[in-house]
Amino acid sequence: MKLNPLVIPATIMCFIVGPLAANELQQQFEPQKKWNYFGELKHEGRNLNVMSKGDNMVANISASGKLEKTDFLRTKEKFQDVHMKLEFMLPKGSNSGVYFMGRYEIQILDSFGRKRFGSGDLGGLYQRWDVNRDPKGFDGVKPKVNAAKAPGEWQTMEVVFRAPRFAKDGSKTHHAKFIKVLVNGQLVHVNQIAKGPTRSSKFGDESAMPASLYIQGDHGPVAIRKIELKKLNLSTDGEKAL
Repeated sequence: MKLNPLVIPATIMCFIVGPLAANELQQQFEPQKKWNYFGELKHEGRNLNVMSKGDNMVANISASGKLEKTDFLRTKEKFQDVHMKLEFMLPKGSNSGVYFMGRYEIQILDSFGRKRFGSGDLGGLYQRWDVNRDPKGFDGVKPKVNAAKAPGEWQTMEVVFRAPRFAKDGSKTHHAKFIKVLVNGQLVHVNQIAKGPTRSSKFGDESAMPASLYIQGDHGPVAIRKIELKKLNLSTDGEKAL
């Protein structure tokens, strides 16, 4: 069966989280040192400035607006196949990413205005890494378009992700796959496989077990004001096993 890239194949929505009210955002994430909640943030150059107290958004900065390079922010709920909608903001030059199952990263980067862009830019499937290879980085996939907005603007990312599949003996039968990825409403990936964990992933293995979504916090400031997550059960019908 040939899949329409804009149609999610055989989905069963088992569980829905969101959209949550703004003051419930923190219920989505495990408490994490140096990730803090705010009422309003505004960018200034390479920084995020705190405009008011509250819990409308979460960011890896201190109460004074200082970058707090820290560990991943992770969801309380764990997922395999998932539909994610995210709203985020970056200051100039900042860098983060969303790791599905803690392993497969879709890059978040200030890529505004770039004519030439690659897998390390906003919406890219980040490269894998092996110190014994030449080149060490491989299997990264650049987005189809550079959909980045200017620093300080709120941006959106929507992803339908299918977890890898495994046989009873533990052998992998199907790679992880990004059924679709949209950045600011523009399609940047369709049916893109991810053959293994990307660089700097939380986990170096692959597994059928559900895992949290992880948001990178050790590179640059990033603010999150909304995340919606739906568990899915996606089909592999018509796809040849590995």
